[in-house]
Amino acid sequence: METQNGYKLIKAARMLDGKSNVVLENPVVITRGSEIYFVGTEEEMPVPLESIIEEFNYPDATILPGLVDTHVHINWFGDGRPGDEIEQYPTDLLLLQSAQNIEKHLKSGVTTIRDCGSKHKTAFFIKDAVRLGIISGPRMVVCGRPITITGGHTWYMGGEANGKVGVTNAVRQLVKEGADFIKIIATGGSTRTSVQFRQSFNREEIKVIVEESHKLGKLTAAHCVGNDGILNALEAGIDTIIHCRFFDTSGSPSFDQDIAKRIADTGTWVDATVAQSWARQLQLESEESQGRTLTIDEKHEINQIEEARAIQKDHFQKMLNLGVKMVSGSDSAWMHYPMGGFQYEIIGHAEWGMTNIDAIISGTGAAAECIGLGDTVGTLEVGKKADILIVNGDPISNIWDLLNVNTVFLDGAKI
Repeated sequence: METQNGYKLIKAARMLDGKSNVVLENPVVITRGSEIYFVGTEEEMPVPLESIIEEFNYPDATILPGLVDTHVHINWFGDGRPGDEIEQYPTDLLLLQSAQNIEKHLKSGVTTIRDCGSKHKTAFFIKDAVRLGIISGPRMVVCGRPITITGGHTWYMGGEANGKVGVTNAVRQLVKEGADFIKIIATGGSTRTSVQFRQSFNREEIKVIVEESHKLGKLTAAHCVGNDGILNALEAGIDTIIHCRFFDTSGSPSFDQDIAKRIADTGTWVDATVAQSWARQLQLESEESQGRTLTIDEKHEINQIEEARAIQKDHFQKMLNLGVKMVSGSDSAWMHYPMGGFQYEIIGHAEWGMTNIDAIISGTGAAAECIGLGDTVGTLEVGKKADILIVNGDPISNIWDLLNVNTVFLDGAKI
């Protein structure tokens, strides 16, 4: 990745700033070093052309802020291996996989990620390696290990804790190690030893985690696949609800209007991970279109995904209509969702009812605000980091053009 401290001038056909519905035609963005120096039109430029070190012109493209993925798991493989298998891999191997994953995400246009859980201290090591220039990757916000009950979802990452004293100590230890935020496993999940759809921590334990985290200046996010867990997290004052799946304890879909309205009224962020299972469906359908005959089990799997996504779409749209603040988080490289495809999460938001602009904002400005970096990244504004994505075409009209990545800038440097 090249580095230069002088002025760079970037032109394109149009620009979306990541915070408003305004589309700027024939924009000019000037960077100086790692920051944005000017955003506007050529007629308004404050810098003489002879001061420009380098000029980039994209006449048929769109300038966007670098994308912000609020939910990744950098250790994973994205090939369908369940999370439980991570336990058997040494951390040295997972570090190599993580380095590959974050480079793929960066080259795809994601300049900021929030890692929502990795084994032991691997996320901290990777973040330090990026900072020191040992490996290439986006800027990172990490939690280290999610805090979970004994045998709870993601226990194999090393974050088991129980009781008020135990969870307090867990928060303090993670902050000591460098956690940027604290992730809580509020319900079961896909981990074999967890009890899916049921609350994990008691409400009092979650409240202690959130209070201790906030006392130490850290945001919180909770994995919630079940109404009881969502409600417990809300009662505790959680900052972000991850997944936000409305199920009763039997696993039956059960959208709760009162809980959803409370999410909206409190301004709690929701990362609905709408593309997680869709990634698997798209993979199978792509292989079928290329001539491979799907097995009966794979066809059944697609049917199951479609049924589950129909329910999720209904709940998503109800939350959207209530005014819930939604952000995009891919949950890659969990299961069949490899890193490097974050755009499908944003596209999924648009397919399910957001305007194209609002969907893009959910993966840029709103996402940055959600993870606590709204003053630094996520929008194209003077003084912010020069994280910029150029895509061919016009994703404001055709959201799928987000996939047409042309150029990525991180801290003003072209990747």
